[in-house]
Order: sequence, then structure tokens, then C-alpha cells
Amino acid sequence: MSPTRRVVTSLPIALTLGNMLCGFLSIALVAKGFETPNPLYWAAWLLFLAMIFDALDGKVARMTGSSSDFGGELDSLADMVTFGLAPGLLTSRILTDAGVPPVFAWGVAAVYVSCAGLRLARFNATNSLDEDAHKSFCGLPSPAAAAAIGSLVLLSHTYGARTPWIPSVLPFWAVGLGLLMVSSIQHVHLGNRLLRARRGVVDLAPLVIGVAALVVMRELALAVACQLFALSGVLALLRRPVAFLAPRLRRAPR
Repeated sequence: MSPTRRVVTSLPIALTLGNMLCGFLSIALVAKGFETPNPLYWAAWLLFLAMIFDALDGKVARMTGSSSDFGGELDSLADMVTFGLAPGLLTSRILTDAGVPPVFAWGVAAVYVSCAGLRLARFNATNSLDEDAHKSFCGLPSPAAAAAIGSLVLLSHTYGARTPWIPSVLPFWAVGLGLLMVSSIQHVHLGNRLLRARRGVVDLAPLVIGVAALVVMRELALAVACQLFALSGVLALLRRPVAFLAPRLRRAPR
């Protein structure tokens, strides 16, 4: 194998290790492994940095023809660290700092971590290297669940006293995210949809507005977007009966 080819085939592995390193640093910050201001804030941002690595490694592997069982297994191990353990520990730390009994806080984290492990194991068992198999997800992807938790942490840090509801909602939401991960509810592959779809000027308007909102109200817009995506599969299920019944109700005799 030529040196250039060796570098190309090693790039997805390096990206996956970057994902894992972000998870490790996030856990270290939650565990007070570093003396730094606002450790939970930066621990949450590391989850989003890891999502970039996670989005790129599989894409690069498929583009370069270097997909392998080894890379898939390593990716799942990295995801378990970054999108399973790190958000679970972050959740327990937020709850205990808010005065929640440690047994309850650790119980919530244990449910989330267990569901993340089951989600990733199921993905490994059913995953395909075919690009067409990556158009949607069965169950909420673990990075999206981690983003939903991380964005609430960022929101709480930024708005402080104006978000006293977050510690009260977080335990139930973390368990809900865990259940969504192990469910069979379909979630769109947002990255593939944005990159593949042909869009006109009108179709690009929501994307431009979303980017502008992220620039102006970064943490708030990010939190809203992450929670909406986490709920998107459930909302789509609720919309189906309405779409099925609406034409029939319009045609019904009066």
C-alpha cells in the first residue's frame, strides 16, 4: 500500500479517535479532572465537537472505500464513550448540583447509558455499508440524544436564573431520550438530507434563518433545534393519523 493510500485509509480512524478523545475530555471535565472555569459548559460543547468528527468519519470512509468492520466497531466504542457515558455523567452532575438525591441522579444516568449501549449494539447488528442504508435511523441516534442534553446544559449556563426548570425536567427528559434511542421510531438522517437535496431559493430560506438564529441566539437556538429533532420522529407519527383522516373528513357528507 502506498503512503498516500495509507494516509487516506487512516483518516476515518483518526476522525473516530477524535470523537473518542472529545468524549474522554468531556468526562474529565465533569469529573473535575481539570481546573477550568465553567467545566460543564465546555464539557457540553465537546459533545458537539465530537458530533462533527462522528459525522465525518463514516462519510470519509465510504467516500474513500475504506469502510471496514474494524472501523465500525471502533466507531461504536467511541460513540459509547462520547454519546453514552459523557451525557450520562453530565446529567448526573447537573442533577446532583441542583440538590437532587444522588441515588436518583445516578439512576437516571444509568437508564440513559444503558439505552445508549442497546441502541449502539442494535445499530452494529443491523448496519450496512451501503450508502442508501444511511437515509434514516431506526430510533433516535445517540449523538442526537447527547446533543439534546448538552444543549440544555449550555442553555442553563447562558441564561442562569431564567432556566430554573431545567433540573426539574432533565431527569424525565433523559429517560425519555433513552427510550427514544431504543424505540423503532424512524428519524431522518439530517446530514444526508441537507447535502443530497436539490434546493431552490425558497427552500433555502429556513436554513438561512436557522443559521442566523444560531449566530444571534446561539445557545437558545441550538437547544430548541436539538429538542425538536429529538421529538421529530414522534411528531411525524402523530401527524400521520391527521394526514390520513383530513381528506376523508373533507369528503364526508354533511
